[in-house]
Amino acid sequence: MLINYYFQFRLQYEGADSSGYVFESEWLKYAHPLLQYAGNECAVLNNKDSAWHVFVRQGLPVPRRFGVFFGGGTPLIQTAGGASVIPLNRFLRHCCPCIFIKPADGMKGKDSFLVEWVDQERCRVSGHIMRFTEFSRLVTLPLLVEEAVRQHPDVAALHPESLNTLRLVTMRGLDGRSRYVAGMQRTGTGEMFLDNLSRGGLAVGIEPTGVLRKWGYTEDPRKKGVSAHPDTGIVFEGRRIPFWKECVDLVCRAHEGFPCTHSVGWDVAVTSAGPVLIEANCSYGMLEIQLIDHGLREVFETMLRPAALAIMEGTRG
Repeated sequence: MLINYYFQFRLQYEGADSSGYVFESEWLKYAHPLLQYAGNECAVLNNKDSAWHVFVRQGLPVPRRFGVFFGGGTPLIQTAGGASVIPLNRFLRHCCPCIFIKPADGMKGKDSFLVEWVDQERCRVSGHIMRFTEFSRLVTLPLLVEEAVRQHPDVAALHPESLNTLRLVTMRGLDGRSRYVAGMQRTGTGEMFLDNLSRGGLAVGIEPTGVLRKWGYTEDPRKKGVSAHPDTGIVFEGRRIPFWKECVDLVCRAHEGFPCTHSVGWDVAVTSAGPVLIEANCSYGMLEIQLIDHGLREVFETMLRPAALAIMEGTRG
């Protein structure tokens, strides 16, 4: 197992010490009791619709939500609260020319679309121009409709075609306080409009000071890290994330609204006005975080395992 992880984390390239990394089986042994303890909180966090409503009640910055999209026939948007139903082409022309459509319970960017106005008959869907009726046939389930986030120019420069989000992980200590423990800057590649690693994106670890580490990685363990983005040529090392302190403060504040949940992976977009909370994940890719940012052995020993043992031994209320 150690040999497998050594190559999975690409330590043969970096010359890193494997002792700083945690095996998945070891992590899950203690993470499962914590997830069970969280109960309904994780169900709320993992559902993009219910989580969005909680974030709004907390007063956190989130993308503007318009309503629900229905396909299958004439593409329609039912506005929030069900007040009205508007054809998609009219909505794009008169209300918002660029929207993001996604499922409430989707993962890894599946069934998510960036939709932009072209003309009365056509729209641009994730970079491809098609007729509105053609797009409608792609959608079989109701999808959430949000305003497309306009990201900070420094973040957009990494890969202009995609929304390049931060994945920031927080954990709750035994004192009840939430702390930032690890993260990565994600970007798309090629013509991608998403930045998911599972779709071919890459990610770069983040120094505690909010600057990018040297290497960016894809999900493919056979590939070495790259020091610059393959499309834009931007060098990662030392590049500063705008509003870094505000990003960390935002996810820690968001975590305070879920007192039974020990650890969360937050997706954050950085705009010219500051960070915006996109969504949350109770299962946030522990292996990918270790590969891209740093090993989590110290975090595991000092925060995750003690919290799990407190629950298992009945000493946590």
